Amino acid sequence: MDELPEGGGSGTVTSVDLSAPDGFDVSSEPVTGSGTLTFAFANGYQAFTTAESERLELLDPSKVMQLETTIDYGTLTDA
Repeated sequence: MDELPEGGGSGTVTSVDLSAPDGFDVSSEPVTGSGTLTFAFANGYQAFTTAESERLELLDPSKVMQLETTIDYGTLTDA
């Protein structure tokens, strides 16, 4: 296996930015000089574990048995 060379290079960064897909927010960008980019879920979004995802699949209406019922209320007559 090839090994990566050790760091030690030099240079400057003028601007570092980050774009993210829908559902994520990026803040503290762009970084110029020094700083930290913040990457988080946007409001209304969250992650699920595999187990939670499988439980959510059970709620899929296409996977729920459909029941059809007919109720006969009889005839309403005026007394």
